[in-house]
Amino acid sequence: MRRIIRHKSIGLVAALATGMGCSATSSMSSVTGDAEGTQTNSSGSGSGVGASTSSGSSGPSAGSGAGTGSSGGIGQGGGIWVDRTGNPAAGQNWTAVASDSTGTRLVAVVDPGDIWTSINSGVNWTNQTIATAASGQPWTSVASDSTGTQLVAVASPGDLWTSTNSGMSWTDQTTGAAASGQAWIVVTSDSTGANLAAVVQKGDIWTSINSGVSWTNRTTGTAASGQTWTSVASDSTGTNLVAVVQKGDIWTSTNSGVSWTNRTKGSAASGQTWTSVASDATGTNLVAVVSAGVTGTGTAGDIWTSTNSGATWIDRASASSDNWSSVASDSTGTKLVAVTSGGDVAISADAGVTWTHDSITGGVASGKFSSAASDSTGTKLVIVTSQFIGGDIWTSSDSGASWTRTTSKTSASGSQWTAIASDSTGSHIVAVANPGDIWTSTDSGMTWINETTGTSASTKSWSSVTSDSMGLHLVAAVNPGDIWTSTDSGSTWTFRSTADSPSGQAWVGVASDATGARLVAIVSGGDVWTSSNSGANWTNQTTATAASGQAWVSVASDSTGTHLVAVVRAGDIWTSSNSGATWTNRTTGTPASGQAWASVASDSTGTHLVAVVNPGDIWTSINSGASWTNQTSGMPTSGQAWASVASDATGTNLVAVVQDGDIWTSANAGMSWTNTTSRTSASGQVWAAASSDSTGSYLVAAVRGEDIWTE
Repeated sequence: MRRIIRHKSIGLVAALATGMGCSATSSMSSVTGDAEGTQTNSSGSGSGVGASTSSGSSGPSAGSGAGTGSSGGIGQGGGIWVDRTGNPAAGQNWTAVASDSTGTRLVAVVDPGDIWTSINSGVNWTNQTIATAASGQPWTSVASDSTGTQLVAVASPGDLWTSTNSGMSWTDQTTGAAASGQAWIVVTSDSTGANLAAVVQKGDIWTSINSGVSWTNRTTGTAASGQTWTSVASDSTGTNLVAVVQKGDIWTSTNSGVSWTNRTKGSAASGQTWTSVASDATGTNLVAVVSAGVTGTGTAGDIWTSTNSGATWIDRASASSDNWSSVASDSTGTKLVAVTSGGDVAISADAGVTWTHDSITGGVASGKFSSAASDSTGTKLVIVTSQFIGGDIWTSSDSGASWTRTTSKTSASGSQWTAIASDSTGSHIVAVANPGDIWTSTDSGMTWINETTGTSASTKSWSSVTSDSMGLHLVAAVNPGDIWTSTDSGSTWTFRSTADSPSGQAWVGVASDATGARLVAIVSGGDVWTSSNSGANWTNQTTATAASGQAWVSVASDSTGTHLVAVVRAGDIWTSSNSGATWTNRTTGTPASGQAWASVASDSTGTHLVAVVNPGDIWTSINSGASWTNQTSGMPTSGQAWASVASDATGTNLVAVVQDGDIWTSANAGMSWTNTTSRTSASGQVWAAASSDSTGSYLVAAVRGEDIWTE
């Protein structure tokens, strides 16, 4: 068994309550220089101190029992969904990263997207702006003070935002002001976070002396105005600043940005395609890089250094010409790191005199590096890449000798998930893949264990899974294949097919009562089978009846296993009030007949039922299936490719998922619905199954071929 450690711990999940219900269904199925302060930007960096810069869609049949339901969603709708098996930070279009003086607290930004932070040197990352006004901004740069407490970020076009609590909350400091809506490119901070400087592309240099509360345009009406600024960096006090211009010059200020001096005009360094600059803690030792991507005047694509606060510059051609995109420095200006848009990383331990190149693990990370940052010692480094080559974050704790990708997905990611179920508390969750294995979680989806790898139950075409109310007794079905059971929360599995329930059936759905004793399973194009002894023996309940041979797709049970409900693809809804002994067609001759039913769920009593159509509507019943009401006709929810639905124990809080769509929830038994994932990273996923706990508070949903999410 393999344990997968989750990178994020926000939000619990929960899934199906279990017990009741059941089965999930089936088929378809840069910068810095000094120990204090830090910053970085996408196109370059700079910084003062510290840190540098499947088809199908037959969703799970889930019922409810002890509060269960097979698909998940949160009844009240409104929580935040977290990717638990992939890595939410993976694949992002990272544009800039910054570090505190120790390399422990990091901050990175996405364009367009969110601001993420790490408090453990990049091992784990937290999205700090999701579902806030700061989300979705075209972030271009971010900077940090020496402690990682005072942060500043800029968007282009957009505003300057600050945080005083390590990124937990953000304030737009320039909305409605002259600085609003500018094409901000890079921002830098001193070691205290009080003195800030930011540059505007084809604009001016602005500074703040009060942690970003107010800003002053320092270059308007001067020769420095209107330049194509690409990067700016600060010393640890915010007194000595340096900024670079694309196809232009390097400018410095010795009075916190009040006035600026062109340091390279008429020299070989003039006219270069400068992309990034960094400073040590004193503003004495500087480093700047050139991109060879755009032809400039002079030698393109080199790294340049200065040991006299920018008065003169040396071309360090030994670094080799390249498309340099970002550079960062330690607090002394001795240890430097530079990255290229072509995937190269260069390290210097002698203030830029010599450089060592590293493509990172044989080119695995080769691609567009957009930003780099360093702690005050040059030991802990971090670099980010843009989305088109994977969009990852890489860290080094040995001055660049080795690198680790901290945004890798887990081995559970990418599975062809088909069904998912939960106990009544949302703690114990079980999920199956087709083809694939059975995975379990005992911490509401935060970590997962592959329970069947290397066993005879591995790589099966799992179609459905269900759980009792405690997460102890589990049942899973294979299509085509057999029914398997577990009495130890999924640690071991037993093959249950016997002469009574022949092997090779097209099992598509299975459901359980709250105890795991009474089970019901359905065969596509076949019959409904029940067991009263936890799957040891099975009885065909529909052979030679009108219910035989139906294209069954989903089934659900109440908490006692007495009241059952099952749906037929392009057919009807059938119910049983005697544990499956007899079945009644509840929708024949009604508008609900002939629908492309995909999934059904039940409350713990079997009174309140909910079923979904793919594509179509959501229907509910408040009388054990005797009559049905279309709850979404004429609404935005109508016509969706509903894949799965789940219910809490009362039938009040419901959740439904859409294939290639969103997760919707209802807090009033289906009368109205709320899209809980619109305009989030969870939107547009190929949702296959969902589950709820008995209260509708803990939800879990699975994406076909991707990840498991919790709310």
